Amino acid sequence: MRPRQLSSLPWGGGPEIGDAARLCGPDLPRVRRQSLGPAGAGIGRREAPDVALHVVADYSPSPMRQLADGAMVIGIMYEPRQMAGLVIEDLLVDDLFLFTTGKACTINDETWGSGYTYVDRRDAFKQRHEDAFPDLAADITAGLGSIALGYIMKFGGSAFLPLRLAYPLIRGGHLTRVRGASAFHRMGSVTYSSSPTDPDLLQLDLRGLREAKAQIENQTRDLTGFFD
Repeated sequence: MRPRQLSSLPWGGGPEIGDAARLCGPDLPRVRRQSLGPAGAGIGRREAPDVALHVVADYSPSPMRQLADGAMVIGIMYEPRQMAGLVIEDLLVDDLFLFTTGKACTINDETWGSGYTYVDRRDAFKQRHEDAFPDLAADITAGLGSIALGYIMKFGGSAFLPLRLAYPLIRGGHLTRVRGASAFHRMGSVTYSSSPTDPDLLQLDLRGLREAKAQIENQTRDLTGFFD
């Protein structure tokens, strides 16, 4: 029997891609990195083995069209655009902090600026970043937070990264927050059709994502309080 074509669950990032990311996006690549996508996918595969998962990351216009056309069951997106026939619910606030691979320092120190990697999270983030750091020049620009993380961990440097992505390295002493640096916050929203073709599959996806969200919040709660 041919499996039903699933839901492509976005997140991006979280993935971490400009406006949207589908299930297992750039910044949400593996459960050990606190990804909403894979955790939700795991529940989906366990409870609906006849459903074929399609995992991909993209900017919001493409997944929004697929959601509207019924080609995708659910999406996780940053700042999704309103569209008739789609429901948008807030899911998770992504906290972005400035981390460095160097020694503990403050925003007034010059050391963290060497090797700064800018993550292009599209227009809304770009404007806030330029307002906070008008004179900051990046050594390299990356399209995804996971790419920036890999780069600075190999060559050294700094970058704004989601706490959910960076926290294992913080605990291991490999990353340190630059004290006094502005923090950015992005709302990750879940988006789906107001008239789903498969309501049961939609509810399965939503439950998996909410469980993954709770897991992330539990594992990063102590660090979030420390960074306030």
